[in-house]
Amino acid sequence: MKRSRFFKTARIIVILLCMGMLLCACVQGGESFETEDVTTNGEETTKKEESATDSESETTKKEEETSDGMKAPELTSEVTERYFIFRIWNFSIMSYQSFKYTVDEAVKSGFNAIKVHIPWALVQPDANTMNFSEFDRMVDYVVNEKGLKVAISVDLTRRETDALIGQEYIQRDINGNLCVGGSHAGDRTVISFCSDYAVQKAIDFYKIAVAHYESLCGDDVLFYLPAFNPYCETEYWAAAEYDYSDLALAAFSEFLKDEYGSVNAMNAALGTSYTSFEAVIPPSCNKADALGILWYRFRHEKLKAVIDGLAKAQKSVAPSSEFAVQFGSVFDDHSATRGTLAFTDLCENADVLWVDDGPTYDHSWSMDYIRAALDGKVKLAQEIDGPHQNEATPERYLDQGLTVFEHGATYVSAANWSIDENYRKYEHVWKDIADTWLGEDHPEVKTTTENTQILEISLLSRFRRGGFGADLVRYKDLAGKEKEFVYIRIVDDLSNVESGSIPPFHSFPGDFSSTQGENGWYYRSYRKGRFFDMEFSDGMWKGKAEYTLVMNGSVHPDEYDAAIVFKADKDGDVEFSYTLSLASDESDGIEYTVLVNGEPIKELGEDFIYLPYGDVASGALVLQIRQGDEIALIVNKHDTKVSDTTALNLTVEYLN
Repeated sequence: MKRSRFFKTARIIVILLCMGMLLCACVQGGESFETEDVTTNGEETTKKEESATDSESETTKKEEETSDGMKAPELTSEVTERYFIFRIWNFSIMSYQSFKYTVDEAVKSGFNAIKVHIPWALVQPDANTMNFSEFDRMVDYVVNEKGLKVAISVDLTRRETDALIGQEYIQRDINGNLCVGGSHAGDRTVISFCSDYAVQKAIDFYKIAVAHYESLCGDDVLFYLPAFNPYCETEYWAAAEYDYSDLALAAFSEFLKDEYGSVNAMNAALGTSYTSFEAVIPPSCNKADALGILWYRFRHEKLKAVIDGLAKAQKSVAPSSEFAVQFGSVFDDHSATRGTLAFTDLCENADVLWVDDGPTYDHSWSMDYIRAALDGKVKLAQEIDGPHQNEATPERYLDQGLTVFEHGATYVSAANWSIDENYRKYEHVWKDIADTWLGEDHPEVKTTTENTQILEISLLSRFRRGGFGADLVRYKDLAGKEKEFVYIRIVDDLSNVESGSIPPFHSFPGDFSSTQGENGWYYRSYRKGRFFDMEFSDGMWKGKAEYTLVMNGSVHPDEYDAAIVFKADKDGDVEFSYTLSLASDESDGIEYTVLVNGEPIKELGEDFIYLPYGDVASGALVLQIRQGDEIALIVNKHDTKVSDTTALNLTVEYLN
């Protein structure tokens, strides 16, 4: 069969863009005092390469028409005061002397506010105890001794062995394991958002805590921030996939009943053959088929209900106070796991939104992404994570602080820092940020102009594709070298999508499996034109050479290449999209290509394409295929196999 059969010339697109710095770990978008790391890819881009395009996809055309043919609206938000906040943890209550020393040193470095961490489990270990006294001393020192503003972070996690909240009310992962983690291994749990009992207990305590500090120093509290995962964020914990507890499974069954009314109607919409609603097993949180979208919507609704309940409780006792939420990220590859893709909906009752960039994130992108969506409604904030981040450098943290203020932040904080030699290494960074932005003579904030570009983003499309790599590429092009503000219009077509109208969709790693051929994916070694099936062992696929591997979300080549192959289950037009990026700067780069039935894609050329560490390769191909046709993405080691783990996202979306 000739290669030309696979293409409709008028519909083929190839977008080949190699961009910027790789974001190495999901933990960069969360508090990294935890021990777990979650690898991500394609979140940071720094340069744009040529794009070979025969014709454009409807999505790309829409974005270009929007950016070129419409004028960005003026932003109504205005930052009148800025705060540079030092965050102090109390996972074990810090001694009063150590607390005072930490505050004093932070003030010398330019910080003008302190965030105090107050864990529910330490204030109220059981139903008969409630003691804020140790934390009151800290807050009093900040406000009355130092004359600073204070932010109150209320940590609503509990203990694994807890006298107030039993394990039956705790979130569990897809394998039934308790959601447990923390600064001390195995000591902090996350309540199930499907537990009316646990949620109400958390809301009751939060209301008490807010009322308590309003009575002590309400005028000097910047905001109250409730958090309920081990990273002290207001979201599902991204270290694994939650919540699959019995309470959540029962609630999901009720959600499906409300959605469809009858099992027959559900089966007709989803193309399934379940005998009852209770028989439906929720998929992975990143599963992007019709059932996966329903699972996302369900989890989103449960998260929003908790956030809204906390906001209502706070405003009932402190009507003029600011209610803050903190998300690790709303745009990385794990945003679906976090439940934060539709962040504008989650922020409906919020006054402040925190996001936690890793050191290699594109900080102007992250600020522009949330700023337009929340303009005039919510203050924006960013967190600079601790020095143990893999990619942390003074230069990167200085860029983060300066950039996020420049793109509209009211609050910036430093978290996970102790006053030690690491702190001293970065002390000039804090002083530079404070000197630049806390005085009256500060730079102008980036905002809309007559030339501001617009980028429109579909949440459904990003959820199905597993990330925002292509959007980042487009953003960098629109922002230019000066990082001008880009107005990002987010279309929430995910929260209320009609699940029965969604064409078939396949993704890696969303469909990753221990069975060859499941969901259309095959895991193979490749060498000199021949494919060899891998064998599954120890949670990964192993090929012909020792380090030829396919893992859940990444591949590693050796003397044999690593290949992921999709086999079409029906005729039709498909869009095949991919994003690749290297996880380690010790790699000398990899090479990759795409084959259809063993033949190269002519637009990519006959040769493999080189990808160095720090760049992201992203592409999309619209192909006409028949049942049984195979599309393969192959990764080659280039010169050496050292540290060649390659983060990989693949999607196959039927267009008809």
